[in-house]
Amino acid sequence: MSTTKLERRDTLGLLLLSLGVALIVVDMSIVNLVLPQIANDLELGFSGLQYVSALFSLAAAAVVVAAGDVADRIGPRRAYLGGLAVFLGGSALAAVAPTDVVMYGARVIQGIGGGTALTAALGTINAAYSGPARGTAFALYGATFAAACAAGPLLGAVIAEVADWRWAFGVNLVVGPLAYVGVARLVPHVAPRAEARRPDVAGTVLVSAALTAVTFAIVQGTEMAWPVAAALFAAFAVIQRAKVRSGAPAILDPVLTRVRSFTLGSAALLIIGVGEFGLMFLLPLELQAGKGLSPIEAGLVQLPVPLFAIFAFPLMQAFAARSDERTAVVAGLILEAVGLVGVALAVGGAPLWLVLGLAGYGPGVGAATAQLSALVLAEVPASRNGLASGISSAVRQLGSTLGVGLLGVVFTAALDGPLADRPVQTVAGLRAQGQDEAVSHAADALANGIFAAALVSAAFLVVGALAIRMQPRRSGAPVLEVAISS
Repeated sequence: MSTTKLERRDTLGLLLLSLGVALIVVDMSIVNLVLPQIANDLELGFSGLQYVSALFSLAAAAVVVAAGDVADRIGPRRAYLGGLAVFLGGSALAAVAPTDVVMYGARVIQGIGGGTALTAALGTINAAYSGPARGTAFALYGATFAAACAAGPLLGAVIAEVADWRWAFGVNLVVGPLAYVGVARLVPHVAPRAEARRPDVAGTVLVSAALTAVTFAIVQGTEMAWPVAAALFAAFAVIQRAKVRSGAPAILDPVLTRVRSFTLGSAALLIIGVGEFGLMFLLPLELQAGKGLSPIEAGLVQLPVPLFAIFAFPLMQAFAARSDERTAVVAGLILEAVGLVGVALAVGGAPLWLVLGLAGYGPGVGAATAQLSALVLAEVPASRNGLASGISSAVRQLGSTLGVGLLGVVFTAALDGPLADRPVQTVAGLRAQGQDEAVSHAADALANGIFAAALVSAAFLVVGALAIRMQPRRSGAPVLEVAISS
């Protein structure tokens, strides 16, 4: 275990570990920008595009808690490598997917592997390094992570512009093996924990099935899925209660559920996840299909979000150190909401006005993210910190999934006929036929959909801010690794 400073070998290993994580994190922003091309090639309607986006985060949310337990039992580095290998396998399948069903399966595989690798990455750093070396390791991880988030939208735009959309997944296969080999050779091995708890397999399967049913009900509007989801949630609750009574490992650990700040904070994380992520799925569709922008132009319009988020991150940490974490998070969420209102007001005009709205939204993301997870986990007992961290990560991923579904419903409510079912193909067909007036009407309808979705997103963020406002006040900034884990 490195304790004093990082040697060159350690630094290179951490860079490659961070690179593997970056591939997973930016996957969504890259894929969102190529969704119009995927829609045309695989003949996907709007609900199909929702599945391409939502199934990844849903699968990641499903495995995060169990992945933490597995990492403790087999060692976090081994779990990271296994998760990265599964993610790369899913990427390979997505890159050659001939049909929508194969693509959906590939996204689930990517999510399972990605969720496992993300969970194990921070555990690997935390266990493999200590003392000053650990702080340097997390700083290096954070810097690489931030740079990748900023580069993701532009990389996706370039891929969509100059290559086939399949390279949005193929790029993982170019860089991913390098990260895998580098971590296997250069990152220190971490022994499994002898006292590690067993994964709650039954709970993971039941809650995953229930959430899948909810997602299907929202995206497809299928009423039959709601009773199925309710039955699965009921079975999950019964089994969790039985596990708690018998002393077996359970996801709903009573030690955690009694911590008011954690339970209330987890609810806030879910609400905030809906507000933060859903619109980022919809916006590339409107920019490219509605406004007729090229992928690179659409990527540049969205670039202020990661850039300003990175800029705001250290500033808000300093602000929290002088005031308190709760105030910093609430301020960030309100800034996000104001930015989304700006997006709603600007979406009908020139793209430059949209950039200004996103420039307000981006700092809010960075400000809230810098402190949010630390605030939620503040009163969690040390013995349950790993489980609580996994649950908070899963809840945010679930919020992303629900955001894609719920805001998709709001978006399509402004559309009708073929435009609601297949917006990309419908607008492309009208343009090909030279029907300029019809294209203008369709573009206006898409803009109206974004207007409504942006306002609903802002409302979710305000509700999330109110929930965070009910948290106890804590002063001082969190350590870097907690902030990054959010």
